[in-house]
Amino acid sequence: MTMPDLGSRTPTTAALGALAAAGDDARFRAMADCAPVLLWMSGLDSECQFFNQTWLDFTGRPLEREIGVGWAEGVHPEDLQRCMDVYLAAFIARREFRMEYRLRRHDGEYRWLLDHGRPWFLEDGSFAGFIGSCVDVTEMKLAQQSLLDTNAHLHVMLREKDALVSEVHHRVKNNLQLVSSLLTWNERRVDAPAVRAFSEDLRNRIHSIALIHERLYRARDLGRIDLGGYARELCDHLAAAHGSSRVSLRCQVVPLDVPLDMAVPFGLVLTELVTNAFKHAFCDRPRGTIVVSIDRRDGEAIVTVSDDGVGLPADAFARPGFGFDMVRTLAQQLGARLESHGGEGTRIGLSFGTGG
Repeated sequence: MTMPDLGSRTPTTAALGALAAAGDDARFRAMADCAPVLLWMSGLDSECQFFNQTWLDFTGRPLEREIGVGWAEGVHPEDLQRCMDVYLAAFIARREFRMEYRLRRHDGEYRWLLDHGRPWFLEDGSFAGFIGSCVDVTEMKLAQQSLLDTNAHLHVMLREKDALVSEVHHRVKNNLQLVSSLLTWNERRVDAPAVRAFSEDLRNRIHSIALIHERLYRARDLGRIDLGGYARELCDHLAAAHGSSRVSLRCQVVPLDVPLDMAVPFGLVLTELVTNAFKHAFCDRPRGTIVVSIDRRDGEAIVTVSDDGVGLPADAFARPGFGFDMVRTLAQQLGARLESHGGEGTRIGLSFGTGG
């Protein structure tokens, strides 16, 4: 028997067609029946002429009930029309196809099959029909559906979690604002300047935390915060709180996302440094400027608070005092390097990793 030129057709499809066309029926059937996949063959009228034993064992039906269009009786009613449309369109166009449909197994269970059909041709190039192979992909389909169901469930849970966390941030922000209002009310009842100054500083620290929760309530990502935008809003608040017409506060920042747990210590440090500059840098100066800058360099946040005031003593950060003690402690919490430069004006720098 001379095998035809297979050309671009797969060896299995073309070889089976050649065997059938050559009339080597016993050899063809032996090869087809030993195949571990379900095989079928159709003729020029598009109706199926052959199914291998693997197919017949799967359906539990004899060959005479499957040939022609009898095989379609086992296709799931929801898949039948689509199955026939795909097959007939490919048959008319003489092109291969792939499709999935459910076929009833011998025990009555519908199983998902991946059916791959190709046209085959005689040695003279004339069209002879289609040969197809089917693989049971039910387990894969079930796994895919399980994965889709799990993803959908996780998506719902994630939305619920985000809504809950957002609501918690909203309530915390409101509670912090309530505490700040109580401090303001208390300041009006106290005449002692030191107590009122301490209360004012405390209000600014509380506001720095409340501002974080306000930004998170509006944000999509509840795990990170833009340090640049946060610093700008905080500086606007501090400038309004100190209400000095002779001291200007400039903020030069870039967008810089950091993990949420870094935002609170950063906000408290910035509040402390800017508040100290407002209070102490320009005691004997008619005018002055405070500059807050944030930049990114080599994966680190570079934060600088500088002023053109009277300057700090060289050992300012080594001296005991609540403000500088808090700055040192919070800088350690950030894992930040803290540098200070006094003399003509003051420049205090912080550099720390941004956590990705």
